[in-house]
Amino acid sequence: MISYSEALERILERASEHGPGRERVALDAASGRVLAVGLACPENVPPFENSAMDGFAVRSFETREASPERPVRLRVLGTVSAGDPPVSGGRVPASAWEIMTGAAMPLSPGSSDEPRGEPLTYDAVIKVEETRREGTELLIERPVRAGENVRGRGEDFRSGDPLLSAGGRIGPYQVLALASLGISELEVVRRPRVAVFSTGRELASPSRLKLAPGMIRNSTGPYLQAALPLFGAEVDYRGVIADDPERFFVELQALLSGPDRPELVLTTGAVSMGVHDFVPAVLERLGARIHFHKVAIRPGKPLLFAELPGGGPLFFGVPGNPVSSAVGLRFFVVPALRALQGEAPEKPTLARLEASSRKPDGLRCFYKARLAEAEGRLQVSALPGQASFKVSPLLRSNAWVVFEEPGAEVPGGSLVSVFPLGPEGIGILDNPETAFQAHDKGCCT
Repeated sequence: MISYSEALERILERASEHGPGRERVALDAASGRVLAVGLACPENVPPFENSAMDGFAVRSFETREASPERPVRLRVLGTVSAGDPPVSGGRVPASAWEIMTGAAMPLSPGSSDEPRGEPLTYDAVIKVEETRREGTELLIERPVRAGENVRGRGEDFRSGDPLLSAGGRIGPYQVLALASLGISELEVVRRPRVAVFSTGRELASPSRLKLAPGMIRNSTGPYLQAALPLFGAEVDYRGVIADDPERFFVELQALLSGPDRPELVLTTGAVSMGVHDFVPAVLERLGARIHFHKVAIRPGKPLLFAELPGGGPLFFGVPGNPVSSAVGLRFFVVPALRALQGEAPEKPTLARLEASSRKPDGLRCFYKARLAEAEGRLQVSALPGQASFKVSPLLRSNAWVVFEEPGAEVPGGSLVSVFPLGPEGIGILDNPETAFQAHDKGCCT
């Protein structure tokens, strides 16, 4: 039996050599994908100076003496709307242009490249509500600063600047930025394929209304099919192996020789010490390299990690109890998926433990937990019902709290590591009260 830290080190070392390759995807299909190569800004955004307000484009130096007692009068030459090509402002002194939000600033003849503030260059916008109109004249009662309410060329994104790094996951905000820069295709990491097997002759379909004596519904199969795509994987669910080692051996052989060889195989059940725990023996018969079997954790101690022959795929055998399967996914398979896709290891949030919690000495424990903010700091509570068969506490959870190996009790007030139920700070169960999004990872007040 090895420690969790040693197990994780072995997983990351092997996963880094099994990347699934790259592919190009359209921007509208890129959300959730991991960027394979870094990007720089291909152009300036905004591409031209434009107004940040509905108002009037003016020359700031012409408003320097403006006051309520002696307003400056400017002749309004016309109107510029968003989408209009830049107008020539002419070289008419004491003038202004009515301008709409997003419209290009008027240009003086020959002055499109002049620095802002040059004479006869429209270099500021005053809001509509801060002006008065008298016929074709605009009255301004205060000085307008150069650059006021003007969005500068390249003020948001400057051509050539770094934009996104390889290994970052694309989300809606990245799509927003990429679309504004005209980037319509991305080179991303291909989604790792994960083949999933459930084992156990006691497993019935979740749709079975009435169970035969001794049977239970297969909950981990549907769970893994729902959870794995959230972490960037493509799932190939291969069904239930009903305590049949020979069938499992044949299934793995077919999987290894088939056209869609996965990057990872995940099984639930049959990895402990019982008569029907056949997975380790089948792996040895197949010629797999078993890196470890049993980890000093709770729940999920019998977890197994191996590489199948012929250069992979990676293989995880997690215990069949539902919470053991969830912990196996979240703290072993997910780090492997991140490494396969070139993502950096996930970092925990730190929080204060609200009340003392008992745990088995020498085991790292992953407990269902509730994270909340109290008096400006994060507090976490380990919930009642930590047995690996108890799913109901997950419905009250928004986090996993991690207790390290030493000691039989973690005192209240201790600073402990906390992970969200699901990826990117959002629980697999939709929980609007989650506190992860309010705090930077790795800090605690």
